[in-house]
Amino acid sequence: WAPDTMKSHMKEYINNKGMEGSTTHSGLALATECVLSFASLNSISDSLPVTYLATRPSCVKNDTSRFFSSLSQRKEYAGKVSGMLDLADDDDDDGDSDGGKAAREKLMDKLIKNVDTAAAEVKALAETDMKLIKALEKFHDAIWKITGLIVALESDKGVVVPRKLWFTIASAPVKLFRGDVMTDIVECWHWLLSAC
Repeated sequence: WAPDTMKSHMKEYINNKGMEGSTTHSGLALATECVLSFASLNSISDSLPVTYLATRPSCVKNDTSRFFSSLSQRKEYAGKVSGMLDLADDDDDDGDSDGGKAAREKLMDKLIKNVDTAAAEVKALAETDMKLIKALEKFHDAIWKITGLIVALESDKGVVVPRKLWFTIASAPVKLFRGDVMTDIVECWHWLLSAC
């Protein structure tokens, strides 16, 4: 788990330092170089003989694509959640004195409901059903939004992240116990552990 945790911290560093614009940043360059230099084998290459791997290029056998895919997802969902929070705050500007708390509560409840609904949809479908892929994408989207919301709220030092959000991520594998879902949730936990 230590290499994965370190990679997660590198993703978070790249994610945060990448916001500074297009200026040259030696720390960002070093982090990217480390990721490319010390990439582990991907799940397909992991079980292949060393003699076979020696003939394959690094881009085929290393896990850098998963790293950058995950980094891209973090950026995407951080942006989506930021936009949702801005809209929630705008919707709550009707003179209420709670500082947008009611709109944020409504947003949290909606996102938690999306996780539950998507899990139920996946469970209701057969493995051969063509709608299964779309239902799994909805679940993926829902848990990543919850994770992004936790990260956004945690970075706002004046806000305590509600336990119901943590519980939703912690109980997600129970709601939908599948290998691909577990992979997603573990990646979400890596983000949470390195960002919070």
